[in-house]
Amino acid sequence: MIWLRSLALPLSAALSALLPGAAGITVPVARPTGSVAIPASWTFRSEYSDEFNVFDDTKWHRFNPHWEGRIPGVFAEDQVSVAGGQLNLGVANCEDCGDATYKTGTVVSRMRLRYGYLEISARMAAAAVSSAFWLYAEDDDQWTEIDVFENGGVRPFVDAVNTNAHVFKLPLVPKLDLSHQMLVAPPSDMSKTFHRYGLLWNHDHIEWFIDGRSVRRLSNRYWHQSLNIVFDIEIMKDWMGIPADGELPATFHVDYLRVWSPPESTANQ
Repeated sequence: MIWLRSLALPLSAALSALLPGAAGITVPVARPTGSVAIPASWTFRSEYSDEFNVFDDTKWHRFNPHWEGRIPGVFAEDQVSVAGGQLNLGVANCEDCGDATYKTGTVVSRMRLRYGYLEISARMAAAAVSSAFWLYAEDDDQWTEIDVFENGGVRPFVDAVNTNAHVFKLPLVPKLDLSHQMLVAPPSDMSKTFHRYGLLWNHDHIEWFIDGRSVRRLSNRYWHQSLNIVFDIEIMKDWMGIPADGELPATFHVDYLRVWSPPESTANQ
């Protein structure tokens, strides 16, 4: 969720939308550049989008309502902040976190979304931790997830963008564990520079974008559940190991989240 603050497009290509923190000022929000083709009927959704000028408690939980975090880390609200026009999710050592030895930041959207184009501008934390932008929901009859990215901030993990789509449970098929992972090349070190990361999700397919360029396309056979939007940092001990001495504290920076979607895409949690 970290992107360029302005997009060089003519006003005719922009949408006027009231952004959080704009104090009643109407700000033009340009449609994404590059090969992103948002359907003309899709509109900018201010109820999901956030420029992160202030923390909006009406849009976000500062914790995950369904999960305390991945051991040896635990989610902690003091690792979530908004400053400098960015959402900042931290990771730090913790001596009083019970069984956990690290505390990490997360935010989870209060509203769910089904289909849309989501774009952020972000810079990964420069440490052996996972900076992630993903969507998920776990209901009684279905549990699915789409990972826009889930990435470590040191080599070799920073040399590829890890994308995925999971199916854990579907109606009439309660026991599933399908993973559709794909690694794509980043334009540069994702922990040193901000890049735009986008996801186009509709009834027919899911498509991933980096800096406006399509990098992956997947047929949408399973992902029709309304999902929550998540940003977080996790300690992935079995995948990335433990952060080295001197890597912490570290921060995952998100400049903005912008969402376009069809009118029927909203679903309250």
